Amino acid sequence: MGDQAGLITLSTSRVYCQRAFLDQTQHEGELPEGTYVCLTVSDTGQGMSEEILPKIYEPFFTTRFSGRGLGLAAALGIVRAHRGAIDIASQPGRGTVVKVLLPPCGGAASAPAPPPTSLCAWRTSGTVLVADDEDFVRLSAVRILKRAGLDAVTANDGLEAVDKVRTMQSGLRLVLLDASMPKMGGVEALREIRRICPDLPVVLSSGYSEQEVTEDLGSGQIAGFVQKPFGIDDLLAVVRTVLDAREA
Repeated sequence: MGDQAGLITLSTSRVYCQRAFLDQTQHEGELPEGTYVCLTVSDTGQGMSEEILPKIYEPFFTTRFSGRGLGLAAALGIVRAHRGAIDIASQPGRGTVVKVLLPPCGGAASAPAPPPTSLCAWRTSGTVLVADDEDFVRLSAVRILKRAGLDAVTANDGLEAVDKVRTMQSGLRLVLLDASMPKMGGVEALREIRRICPDLPVVLSSGYSEQEVTEDLGSGQIAGFVQKPFGIDDLLAVVRTVLDAREA
């Protein structure tokens, strides 16, 4: 691919995965042998060597000059959170095949259950800083917070987030901070925020698992964690827990 014409093929299927195959995939915990929904993405690109393949899930690893190397690492975190797995096969000069395995839904589809009454009725006030470089995620978080009566200010990267904390300080009740952002990453921004406002609650968000994101952080550095992609209940539950704990 690159400057050359190529082909990308997407397909879906139901596959029975035996233990031997599951053991060679990227996943978390122990996945049961059985039927999975499989999304297959294949291309006729340049492929990857055996030396590169073990590194492709590492955050910030990329073979492209202008890339940030976060897409596959974030995708793996999301798939793991849904009790799934990823398998990648590649050969130089022949292309790459990516298989995403997800557990099938049990039974017929049904309408989603309404959110818990406590979350529907919960209202509070104050201002939250939402820092995320993805427009959709940032705007979605703002809308969710406004449902609970919270105002929101936003930042597109870690540097802007630190500047807004420095400017507003006691005017903020909480910071929702993406762990991976340009200019200054979320973890680095967190350390700066801790230096400026040691007691300001910070909730980290990421497509990676909480363990992967926080393994290099000391205890007490964050007040909460929300896994991407998050819904209304996911975010409000964490925010309420953090703010209620501050007022207790």
